Amino acid sequence: MEAVQGLRDNGLPGTLYVVGTPIGNLDDLTSRARSILLSVPVVACEDTRRTGRLLSAIGAKARLISCFEHKEARCAEEVVGLLSSGTSCAFCTDAGTPNISDPGRRLLARVLEEGIRVVPIPGVSAVTALLSCCPFNADRFYFLGFLPEKAVRRREYLNHVSHLDCPLIFFEAPHRLKRSLRDLLECLGDREILMGREMTKVHEEVKLTRVGGLIEYFERHEPRGEFTFCVEGRAEATHGNEAMEDILELLELIGPGLTHTKAISKVLSRITGVSAGKIYDAIVSVRQREKK
Repeated sequence: MEAVQGLRDNGLPGTLYVVGTPIGNLDDLTSRARSILLSVPVVACEDTRRTGRLLSAIGAKARLISCFEHKEARCAEEVVGLLSSGTSCAFCTDAGTPNISDPGRRLLARVLEEGIRVVPIPGVSAVTALLSCCPFNADRFYFLGFLPEKAVRRREYLNHVSHLDCPLIFFEAPHRLKRSLRDLLECLGDREILMGREMTKVHEEVKLTRVGGLIEYFERHEPRGEFTFCVEGRAEATHGNEAMEDILELLELIGPGLTHTKAISKVLSRITGVSAGKIYDAIVSVRQREKK
């Protein structure tokens, strides 16, 4: 069992262990994380009920402190007090790695501000779990977290990252999933997308398709469970420019007969991967030149 600093009264501050926990399958708890959770007297956590079940499953007896998002500042003061008195603590969220679209920022900022030792105990993350399965070049990736709830902000956000040529990974809730996928198609085009549903759990599903195909899939199947998505990045800049040049040439050839702007934008987006919004703007530009 790993020695935990600060459990004895030696006049030194304790250590905060930031513990990654399973996102579904309990067997994914590392032996080091198990050792820490069995050793520390106190665990700060997002939900005491969920973490309580985890501790019970491994036989840990630590006292639990609630540290969900709206109580994090108060929890931080209590944890700093314990650490300062020489008591080591662990911090974990409901599932996965803390502070990745989960609480933790305020607590960690406060502990680090006091100069108290923080030790990461790596574990599972839905982000890296899905990236490990994706067929895209993931030497670099951009994590979007949860997409904005409001439609206007969500489209602005997606337009802002549409130029990135690395994979985009994000979480989404089932009740917003269909709307978000439609916005994804509109802003990024019909790119390849890898879906991870209920990862590491009994009904786990990993599915590779295109955004348009996924929209059609969820017209037939109601979204259920927890979702992580990885979308391919925009094609290399040279390829993207060539695609846009081909689109502009096509629009010039169609000329005055160009109608049904929005529908044409969507079709060309599916063919080329260029965002429908960018194509729509190009069509408007062609029309304006025709009128001059």
